[in-house]
Amino acid sequence: MSRILELTLEERTFVQLEKLAGERGSSVEDLASQTLRSSLEQAAEEKMQREIAAYLAMHPQLRETHLGQHVAVFQG
Repeated sequence: MSRILELTLEERTFVQLEKLAGERGSSVEDLASQTLRSSLEQAAEEKMQREIAAYLAMHPQLRETHLGQHVAVFQG
């Protein structure tokens, strides 16, 4: 399913997007969509890595206080 998004870009950004789309044989719309999707996926991955790092930092203390128990770490 697709949804329509109206987006205002600075001229310089649009020109760069248009140039890159041309080089890749893609439409500006498709390249913008792919770029946004990639950025959102990267942000989700970075968030997961922060959560993992928070858990690892807390792990020694959790072993002392919650050994043998299940724990949930949310927004580390």
